[in-house]
Amino acid sequence: MTQTQAQQPTTTPSKAELASSLRALANQMRKVATEMDYYGGFSVVAQHGKELFGASCIALDWADAIAEDPDIAERP
Repeated sequence: MTQTQAQQPTTTPSKAELASSLRALANQMRKVATEMDYYGGFSVVAQHGKELFGASCIALDWADAIAEDPDIAERP
């Protein structure tokens, strides 16, 4: 999938900015996951909410790994 020029980032994010973006994404995923679980009841929607919550945990782990890894340059 190619990005149009409008979709391409204008600057490369710093390591801290990338980690922050991942944390913000994870927080939004958790919010939506909680809503899916609540409104889904015992349906497949609730199950997908639980899966989305699990994926948010992975995103938080990635953010921590990026922020703490000394081998990742601050800016490429």
